[in-house]
Amino acid sequence: MKFARSALSMIVTGNAKSFKPEYVLEVYPKIIVTLIYRIMDLKTHPSTNIIRFLSLIHSNFLFMVSKYPVLNESIDSLIDQFVKDETFRTKNKTTNLGAFLAVFFVAKRSLS
Repeated sequence: MKFARSALSMIVTGNAKSFKPEYVLEVYPKIIVTLIYRIMDLKTHPSTNIIRFLSLIHSNFLFMVSKYPVLNESIDSLIDQFVKDETFRTKNKTTNLGAFLAVFFVAKRSLS
């Protein structure tokens, strides 16, 4: 857990000692999208290693969300905004739709 916090902090801020729980939602969805893109890329065959890595990242993402319950509130808020407010369905507000969809890997609720 300590290493995950340090790594997330280093990725987002360049400083290993400035972790904030919201970094989890900033980094993990982008990793998931990147891995799924690599699996779907027609130039390479999806190896078991990349699928295992995706599974590991998903498990770690679930673990981090369970350790920081405030993230569940943030996830619900993201989903609510997207469903209720049309402006959140634009590139200005939701810059990476794939990363938004990756949040559903750990969401406790659905779009409805």
